[in-house]
Amino acid sequence: MSKIESCLICGEELEYFIQEREMECVYCHRKFMSKSACKNGHYVCDECYAVTAITHIVGICSRSHSRNPIEMAVTLMNDPQTSKILVLLYTNSFLKVYQKKKIL
Repeated sequence: MSKIESCLICGEELEYFIQEREMECVYCHRKFMSKSACKNGHYVCDECYAVTAITHIVGICSRSHSRNPIEMAVTLMNDPQTSKILVLLYTNSFLKVYQKKKIL
């Protein structure tokens, strides 16, 4: 599985920890256990990341002059940030399903 490489806040490279650490989301200020943060200490929770992702995707679509949904999808898939967003969302959904099955 691919990992997101850079921070949404500052663009700095992300660090991945062996043990989970309590992190505070820079947007909603809730605390979560996480195995990653940027080298400057920024952390964005999955929920806030999804809102940021939707805003990014809506922005690309609204700036597009195309009305062809396939052309717009190709534009989104060729955008590096959108690709990172989709990989993160897929990875998180896969991990949640895996963790539920592991618990059962």
